[in-house]
Amino acid sequence: MLQADLANLSQDEESGEEGGQNQYSRAALTGASPEEQEKGHLLRRAQLQRDLQELNKRLLMKEDLAKQMVNNEDQMKEIRTQYQV
Repeated sequence: MLQADLANLSQDEESGEEGGQNQYSRAALTGASPEEQEKGHLLRRAQLQRDLQELNKRLLMKEDLAKQMVNNEDQMKEIRTQYQV
């Protein structure tokens, strides 16, 4: 049952619902049963975990790009000094 709910959450994301807002996260706010609240909490937590993983991935890519830019700038400095002499 939980895997089906996770699949529904993924479909909701693909259909354009912002921030993982779906019936479960809304149900948790509207005084639903404890089971529905727990389900909503688990689904929201899973969404936040995926978001965090995506952000970490993007951060690593940016760090790699920054390192590459610094290395390129160092190489350019060497080339400039060679040809400016």
